Amino acid sequence: MAPGGGRPQYGWLETRARYAPEQPPDDVVRRTEPTVLANWTVPLEIGSQRFDLKGRTSWVPFTQIGAPATEDGTGLVDLVLLAVAVIGVAGLALLLLRVRARRASRSFTAQ
Repeated sequence: MAPGGGRPQYGWLETRARYAPEQPPDDVVRRTEPTVLANWTVPLEIGSQRFDLKGRTSWVPFTQIGAPATEDGTGLVDLVLLAVAVIGVAGLALLLLRVRARRASRSFTAQ
C-alpha cells in the first residue's frame, strides 16, 4: 500500500519554483525573520483534470553559532575563533595519540 492511504503520489524536482539568483540580496540575508522571495504557480494536468499547483519560496535564516553577525562582521570573527579552537584541540589530541603510540612501540620492542 502506498503512503498516504493508498492514493497515488507524484514527486519531482520543479525547477520553475527555483529562486533564480543563487543567493538572496544582502538585505534579505541579514534579516532574522523568514522572508518570501517568490510566489509561483505550476500548471498540472492529470488525465483530464487541470489544476494549478501554487507555492512559495522563502528565505529562512539559520541560527548562528556565537554572537549574531553584525554589519562589521564581528559574528564572523567569533565563528572563525571557534573553528580555530576546534582544529587546535583536534591537533593536540592527534599529537598526544602519536606520542603514546611511539612510547608503546618502544616498550614493546625493548621487551
